Amino acid sequence: MTLYEGLVATYMRLTNQTSRTPSPLEASGCGLASGVISAVMTCPLDVVNTRMKAGDVNPDSMVLAGRQIVERDGARALFLGLAPRMVIIGFGSSLFWSIYASVKNVFPDDEE
Repeated sequence: MTLYEGLVATYMRLTNQTSRTPSPLEASGCGLASGVISAVMTCPLDVVNTRMKAGDVNPDSMVLAGRQIVERDGARALFLGLAPRMVIIGFGSSLFWSIYASVKNVFPDDEE
């Protein structure tokens, strides 16, 4: 959410539209970008978590497990499955934020 809000604020500032809320299309674009960035940032943690649960690496520490993965399979192994993850999380985030903006336009906040 923090990343999405930051992207929206930056977009609105760059387009000189700071006095209004984003349209559903604008919210969708910012949601897509924030989802893709989040997917990239969290992929290594998800890979380590998955391999720990599968018993492939030492389950005592995420840091040690991450090191084992890198030593055995290389650093690229921490990003296995990144493309589908980016598509799924990016699409989901885009859909969520566009629906949120649409509903917010239907039921405006009294403070704005």
